[in-house]
Amino acid sequence: MNKDQKVENIIEVKNLHKKFGDNIVYDGANLTIKKGEVITIIGGSGIGKSVMLKHFIGLLQPDEGEIIFDGHNISHLKEEEYIPVRKRIAMLFQGGALFDSLTVGENLAYPLREHTTLTEEEIQKRVSEELALVGLSEKQNLMPSDLSGGMKKRVGLARATILEPEIILFDEPTTGLDPYNTRKINEIIMDLNKRKNITCIIVTHDMESAFEVTDRIAMVYRGKIIIEETKENIKKTDNEIVKGFITGEPLDS
Repeated sequence: MNKDQKVENIIEVKNLHKKFGDNIVYDGANLTIKKGEVITIIGGSGIGKSVMLKHFIGLLQPDEGEIIFDGHNISHLKEEEYIPVRKRIAMLFQGGALFDSLTVGENLAYPLREHTTLTEEEIQKRVSEELALVGLSEKQNLMPSDLSGGMKKRVGLARATILEPEIILFDEPTTGLDPYNTRKINEIIMDLNKRKNITCIIVTHDMESAFEVTDRIAMVYRGKIIIEETKENIKKTDNEIVKGFITGEPLDS
């Protein structure tokens, strides 16, 4: 995060409650996301980290509580009212979520054709620029099936950034990737944050990557955010649950 920028909360989670059937995922969770930061949300498998991200773009809505985005409560908007929110908040899903029937270039061009009035020449220029940023300029005419898992993630990231969002949500961005692609994804996240001041919200189990790219870390445990601190303070915490998670101890969730 740019250290001399004015700090303000771009997203606030207030008293979030969410359950699926008898499974209580959130039971009064609170979280703040600062504009221009990289924050990582950690916690055990199946504990609801991705559920949190989906609340930010309206794929899920709270049972109780509020999601405040840029000063506005977006907790219970109608589907069409989420469109402008989703132009400002992009999400990189675990598998990249590419259209299998479209080439790499067409995947990137799709949101531009749907949501902008750019000419075809301008669209192709933007597609080339975004692919260059993720190191895949030569892959524009390939199909997703021709790509490795790491390349799919990078193409998905290029598509997520092509509408120039203010916030990008990363759902397990390095899971299953080899060390090279893990490093590339981490470098891209840091570059997007530094060069474009994009707020990055990451869900991951990869603590090595989290400590490399993150300004702050928040941990989900038993339906609440039990800690929300800088990565330096997280490393020094006396919270036994957090310490255990970082060192690989099993959680009693």
